[in-house]
Amino acid sequence: EKSSVTEFAYLFKFRKQDPGDEEWISVYRLVLPGPFQPDPSEVEEVKFFKVEELVKDLVSHPERYTLTFRDLFKRYQRWLKNESPL
Repeated sequence: EKSSVTEFAYLFKFRKQDPGDEEWISVYRLVLPGPFQPDPSEVEEVKFFKVEELVKDLVSHPERYTLTFRDLFKRYQRWLKNESPL
């Protein structure tokens, strides 16, 4: 889907260090107006969560998320509190 981005901002980058897989990841924030209609040939599923729901699910079911996502989300939470994400 092509949409107009109303906000685009670089947040931070960090070095992912999963066993056997090392790379730099840059994190950005995008704000897009809805509604969203992703192309079904490209996107299998879209879900929206409140941050509180995601935090609870990460604690209750960490196996549902990759190590990289869990690390990234912790860093993002620190960034939101104006702390260093690193």
